Amino acid sequence: MSVGNNTPEIEELKAEMTRLGERLGSAMHTDAQRSSCFRSALVRILPGLGEAEFEFIAQDPELRSWITVPLDGGDLYPHLVHLQKRLEELSYKTDHDMLTGLLNRRAFERFLEQELNRAKRQRTRLALAVLDVDDFKIINDTYGHLCGDQVLATLGRIIDDSTRAYDTAARIGGEEFAIILPGSGPLKSRALLERLLNIFRCTEFHCEGYPSFNVTFSVGLAYLRGGDHFTPKNVLEIADKALYTAKGKGKNTVEMVKIAVEELYPKATMVHSDEKRFLFG
Repeated sequence: MSVGNNTPEIEELKAEMTRLGERLGSAMHTDAQRSSCFRSALVRILPGLGEAEFEFIAQDPELRSWITVPLDGGDLYPHLVHLQKRLEELSYKTDHDMLTGLLNRRAFERFLEQELNRAKRQRTRLALAVLDVDDFKIINDTYGHLCGDQVLATLGRIIDDSTRAYDTAARIGGEEFAIILPGSGPLKSRALLERLLNIFRCTEFHCEGYPSFNVTFSVGLAYLRGGDHFTPKNVLEIADKALYTAKGKGKNTVEMVKIAVEELYPKATMVHSDEKRFLFG
């Protein structure tokens, strides 16, 4: 049996399976009051139906209840493999933004809560950056939405390529992105974001029918260390306010605010500056 889109053999098999399913469903409904809760399977041997053909047939929503059992010693339940692939795809789509490949807002908020809890327990550093593409509406209105999508996808790729494996990057709105930077202090966080700014503003965009152009973004950066009274919502709000400040300062810049700095060690164990002068003077 050859496989391909709408081949006569495949279409005939699909139609036959659909008709058989309808007849069986009707019969089961008619005998429902006479039968107990007994389930059975009807098996038909299809010599030419291979894994590739089954993958094609399984895409039809009307045949999703059909399974296949190979007789040649291959995978015992390829339909379960197919189902597992579908579940993995659905899981990925649930947590990711399809345009940029980054996490979506729902997944981002879940990761932010986890990282905040870790920072509270371990009294470690945490930085949250919120990025917003400057004048994105003008880009869409001038160059079209497809070109605007190209801008967003490019920024997503730059963020993904430039952050560490344990950083968390997400697209949390139309042209708004966020990056969670665990263990990152203010200097290190700012240096990363300045580097992202420079890469992005030096990137030329080419959309058909228009001259090339460049785009910038603005950043609000919130930094904390330890602290028990911060929630994902208010940390995000503080980073958002810093973002609006960056926009007000002319855009294409990073505005940082320290929202909590707690000592990593008890004050009683620390050597103060006057004691240092005495010891080393």
